[in-house]
Amino acid sequence: MNEYLLILKMIASQKPKCEEQEIFPGQIITQNCPVCERVITMAKIAVQEAENKSES
Repeated sequence: MNEYLLILKMIASQKPKCEEQEIFPGQIITQNCPVCERVITMAKIAVQEAENKSES
C-alpha cells in the first residue's frame, strides 16, 4: 500500500473537529467545522476509489 493511501485513510478516520461559538453570553453552540467535514468526506471517497481499483 502506498503512503498516500495510508495518509488518506488516516484523514478519513478522523472526526470533524467541533467549533464552539458563544452567540450570547453563556450560550455556547457547538457545530462541526464544514471544511473538516468536506475534507474527511473527500478522503473517504478517495480511499474507496483506490480500494475499488486495486480489486479489479
